[in-house]
Amino acid sequence: IVYVKYINEFGCEESTTITLAFYPPIDVIEATLTECFLPGNPQMSEFDLTTANITTTVPNTKKFYPSLQDAISDTNSIANPNVYLSSSTTVYARIISVNGCWNIAKINLVVTPPAYSSVLKDKIICIEDRTSLDAGPGFQAYQWSTGATTQVLPNVTVGEYWVDLTTDGCVTRQTVKVYA
Repeated sequence: IVYVKYINEFGCEESTTITLAFYPPIDVIEATLTECFLPGNPQMSEFDLTTANITTTVPNTKKFYPSLQDAISDTNSIANPNVYLSSSTTVYARIISVNGCWNIAKINLVVTPPAYSSVLKDKIICIEDRTSLDAGPGFQAYQWSTGATTQVLPNVTVGEYWVDLTTDGCVTRQTVKVYA
């Protein structure tokens, strides 16, 4: 509260109070987005930055930046935050309230790498024989090129096979060969 006393040129006095109110600060929450690797580029993933839960302040406008300095200076914004290709890194969001106040939130981007079986190896068998291929335990799902959905693919002949291994919702395709 500020008190004001005004005296005009004739000596008349008047006083009043002025109440100063500040806009509430913009709440920020550090967020982490985790996505599966891109086939053909296991270091990269596609992120939708707009899905990051980074504030409880509504309504708001968000702009995304590749660095903290860019977010502070409001330069070099990310053109398409809905489809942002990146490796594991950190990006920043500038959150702007309807009053024009702003704050910066940190978004950690994590690329889930491919998870290969350490026990599934190429085999050598006699041309007339059959063998089993074991992808090993620890995967959420198995999908073989033959249509089988088990950890072990029994009774296979000479040839090339693949298995889609699911871990943390991400699918890694691993190829194995049975040689004569």
